[in-house]
Amino acid sequence: MQAFEAASRHESFSRAADELSLTQGAISRQIAELEALLGVQLFERVRNGVMLTARGVEYARRVRLNLDQLRRDTRDIMKPGPEVRLEIAVGLSFSVQWLIPRLPQFHASYPNIVLHLSARDQPSFFENFDFDASIHFDVRPVPGLCCDMLLDNDVLVPVSSAAFAAKCGGGNSNALRLGPFIHTRDLPDAWSNWFDTVLGEEEPDLPAHSYDMYVMAIRAAEAGIGIALLPRILIEPELESGRLVQLHSCTVQNPYRIYLAYPEQKRGQPRLEAFRSWLLGSVRAYALQTPKQVG
Repeated sequence: MQAFEAASRHESFSRAADELSLTQGAISRQIAELEALLGVQLFERVRNGVMLTARGVEYARRVRLNLDQLRRDTRDIMKPGPEVRLEIAVGLSFSVQWLIPRLPQFHASYPNIVLHLSARDQPSFFENFDFDASIHFDVRPVPGLCCDMLLDNDVLVPVSSAAFAAKCGGGNSNALRLGPFIHTRDLPDAWSNWFDTVLGEEEPDLPAHSYDMYVMAIRAAEAGIGIALLPRILIEPELESGRLVQLHSCTVQNPYRIYLAYPEQKRGQPRLEAFRSWLLGSVRAYALQTPKQVG
């Protein structure tokens, strides 16, 4: 399996051999034995080397997940003391902007729990990986999972850098008509909805930059590239420090809620209950301290 995983990652028997300190012939024999055992061709032999077949790509993904879990399990069992590990899948932007800065409080309360955070955007990976829980944005609870709604009244705030705001005349409706706008993958219609809801008009047909992740859009706005419409929960540090400024007093409702989701078999697990209780309390404290007015 290690030989196959390395060869699939490099799409090269020779590089896999170098990584595992084996000969190319040994890697080739192990792959051939695995293909014979499975009755499936995993690699196509091409003139310049090898490439994965379609079934090989899928098998490599599954093998990689399971080998990774075995490595983690091995590291855990070798650690001395009462250390307890908790596997959390969480969106990159939420983890960087909100969760991680608050984790010292969690570790102070639960010093024996070691967190492993993995950057994931969707909750479907529970089928393929043994995460204890996920934190993600969604419009409704995920069927088949236990879900705690962490926040349902966040708002989208129009922001830019202070220098950009000054350049376009400060915070007002006219400034927002100048653009350029910054769009995010998960909120493609946010600006259109803001103009319709707040100003009762169509979004101006202006140049727009697009970013996959919220954290990319945050950095782009900070850099003065344009005006972004972003969830307040993700830009609290930038607003407090002045790295971002609110360009208009009116906000709109964030269509996404934030959920903590976990499989039914994880319910009541002491380490998960500790994290769940702390997280719910932290979000409540944030909600009480942060204005959420819309309009």
